[in-house]
Amino acid sequence: MESPSSMSNQFGTLRDAITSVFYVIAKLCLLAIVGSYLLEIVARYFFSKPQWWVEETVSYLLLASVMMSMPKITQDKAHVALSAVLEYLGERARDRWVVALNLVSGIVCLLITVLSLVENHRQFVDGILLIKVGSIQKVFISIWITYGFLWSALYFFRDAYAGLHTALRCRQEVL
Repeated sequence: MESPSSMSNQFGTLRDAITSVFYVIAKLCLLAIVGSYLLEIVARYFFSKPQWWVEETVSYLLLASVMMSMPKITQDKAHVALSAVLEYLGERARDRWVVALNLVSGIVCLLITVLSLVENHRQFVDGILLIKVGSIQKVFISIWITYGFLWSALYFFRDAYAGLHTALRCRQEVL
């Protein structure tokens, strides 16, 4: 039987791999957005044949791209942070605040995940469809919100755990 830390490392590796794959897909979504707009410009202004699907498709691709990028941004700690406040604190106080902020951020992301998951379930059960672009279930678009916030929560909790673990180890060394 594997040790809990080995299983945790395997989960972390899997989580990071999934994040990387979806980050690449997010970049491809941005490429598709640019391509769609270029197609729309050419079709509209050179052939007088505007494409009815471009506007809505671009908005859905943007949602998917942002939500697929969000965990990578959180993983890299490139998200908006309250660093100006933290700069005035001492090292121990700053470390505690970082752990607390990561915990709160993880909890907020988890709450949004639950709300989004409930909405995803409702959309699926009720069979809610996107009308303009065809008969596509809306859940296939909104599920990216659930993914983005859930995976970001995992990274916030990882960082909170790491900060807490480091603080406790430092405290034991002092004693």
